[in-house]
Amino acid sequence: MEQKSKFDYEVEAFEKAFADKKDKRIALYGTGRMTATLLERLRGFNIVGVLDKNAELAGSRVYGKEVLDRKKAESAADIIVINTSEAYWSSIYQRIADWQIPVYYRNGELACKKAAGFEDNEYWAKNIDALRKMIAQADVVSFDVFDTLLMRRVSDSMDVFRIVEKSLRDRYGDGRDFAQCRKKAAGAGDNATLEEIYDAVQELSGADADFIDCAMRTELAVEKSLVIPRTAVADLCRKALKNKDVYLVSDMYFPRAVIHAFLTNADIDVDEDRIIVSCEHRKSKQDGSLWEYFSKEIVKGRYAIHIGDDPVGDVAEPEKFGIRTYGLWGAYKLVENSYLRDIAACVHSTFESVLLGVLAGRICSDPFCFHKSRGKLVFANERDAGFVLLGPVVHTFCRWLFEQAEKDRIDQLLFFAREGWFVKRFFSEYCDAAGVKPAAELVYLETSRRAVMTASIRSKEDIAEIAAFPYRGDRNEFFHDRFGIDVPDADKPVEFYADAILEEAGRERKNYLRYLDTLGIKENCAIVDSQLYGSTQFFLGRMLGRRFRGYYFCVCLDESNRYLSGNIMKGCFCWNEGTSSSIYKNAPFIESFFTAPNGMMECVNDDGTIRHRADGENQRHFHVREEMAEGIVDYIREVERIRKDTGISYEGSSDWADKAFAVLMQGAFEPTPRMREGFFYDNGIAGRNESALWG
Repeated sequence: MEQKSKFDYEVEAFEKAFADKKDKRIALYGTGRMTATLLERLRGFNIVGVLDKNAELAGSRVYGKEVLDRKKAESAADIIVINTSEAYWSSIYQRIADWQIPVYYRNGELACKKAAGFEDNEYWAKNIDALRKMIAQADVVSFDVFDTLLMRRVSDSMDVFRIVEKSLRDRYGDGRDFAQCRKKAAGAGDNATLEEIYDAVQELSGADADFIDCAMRTELAVEKSLVIPRTAVADLCRKALKNKDVYLVSDMYFPRAVIHAFLTNADIDVDEDRIIVSCEHRKSKQDGSLWEYFSKEIVKGRYAIHIGDDPVGDVAEPEKFGIRTYGLWGAYKLVENSYLRDIAACVHSTFESVLLGVLAGRICSDPFCFHKSRGKLVFANERDAGFVLLGPVVHTFCRWLFEQAEKDRIDQLLFFAREGWFVKRFFSEYCDAAGVKPAAELVYLETSRRAVMTASIRSKEDIAEIAAFPYRGDRNEFFHDRFGIDVPDADKPVEFYADAILEEAGRERKNYLRYLDTLGIKENCAIVDSQLYGSTQFFLGRMLGRRFRGYYFCVCLDESNRYLSGNIMKGCFCWNEGTSSSIYKNAPFIESFFTAPNGMMECVNDDGTIRHRADGENQRHFHVREEMAEGIVDYIREVERIRKDTGISYEGSSDWADKAFAVLMQGAFEPTPRMREGFFYDNGIAGRNESALWG
């Protein structure tokens, strides 16, 4: 079968997407590598010009095409095609959405403005300052407990029962359908206590007293590990406790002592006798009976305000008894009514419910988190951004990598530069947090496509192959960057300098092999890299005369991938051809984050030192990544702590993390100012240009 490159795929995809528009005058938005490749190879289309966000380029020529301004594009073209990585589509379209010309993405989809929805929700008008003023005016302040002061890190309370059932099954070999029995028992009586509920569980399941006692203790332990404070509301409660008459009112089967313990763990210091629970009073917030009691026996005509999340039990019913209310949304309701909604729709297992809970606990703990942004994520700092954007992706990959290395009995993992700088650290953090010890030695390997491609050259045919990779820049830069030589006349063809290139390649190969010897590369090793086709792995194998195994975030496993013949490759976030993964679709962001504090490796010098290209913008803003990395480590540790505390098992595949990442990258968040300034896409093998991810 004819082998295809990444560039062949891109051109074929464009031809297929716009097969019915060959009669149209097309302007391509983007002056990067993808447009360079397309213009070089595309046939049968009428490309009338290109577009760029830099207005100063208008009127100049790029790749033989004129750079058009808005006026010229609207008159000279019939359609605009945004011909960039998908990561840029949203921001580019917002830039030209009002142009009087149809705009398409490079996949053939017609771009359009998002319909009104998230932004128009009246809840976003609520704010913490208004609530503070209401509390200041009140004599009596009451708070709901669950989903108001506290939240569980599971998106469905039923998942608590499922976790308990698994624990029981592990201990007794039989879970006795505990989750279903527990759910049925909850409705066994009005305002039932936990003990009464478990009496019903025993009757439904036929379990003995030991099983029931273990189940109840396990449920309380699981709840303890999952419950966290909703920070903003908890702070309001702590301040109110200093000068207000504060009560906590809850429709709950837990006794006051248990709720008090949860609150104490959340650093909310309230007297136990100030906790009013439906199961102990045999009255409910939902039917108003508990509020009637509260109004007559506690409020006694004073000015009272209640804060809670339930529109009936916490708002409509207390108002009937003269109690003012302030309705807040729980964390998961915030998720479901924001740009994060589709993440919740991807949850298909208890473990994934926990993962969503971990994210919601970080970003939606504050009920006013979307007040200013109206449904879009705005991170308080880079640490939060790392936790949310990359925590699930990195944790999933590290777990997968450990399993693959154990399964394949790998003795050594070679983390390719520059992505491996962070990945090696994250993998070590994962192993420590998960309590596992990898059998493989972890090694950071200095490499790059530039280094291995040049060092692997042994013939004129190899030179022609390496020269064929697209490059943006002048010819002098091309010879220096691609082959490590400076030439007197850059206009001469590459083959004219074949002898010089072969000599330099031999020198670089000798030095690089000497460097590799210092690492002690083992026979049963595997490389770790980001994506997609395995070219660096392939050329390293060619140079060493061996076939490597590689573990990637995502890979193209289609048989037309020319590098598969020289590689053994596995991908965590890929199915089909690998290109359906959101990791691949957002490659500029992934590759911009997973870099090192130094520029791309060019070669090994004669004295054994590594020669790197000069630092770029990503290196000058490396501190932003380090802050994000702390958030990623926070995520790994939090998930693994919950997993160990609850005994929950890894369920599902990598789909959830990949889909969650896709939702986030499709306009669900605003990068922080430091992220906006510090993320650039650079592709050293293709040229020296850098482009801001969020221009």
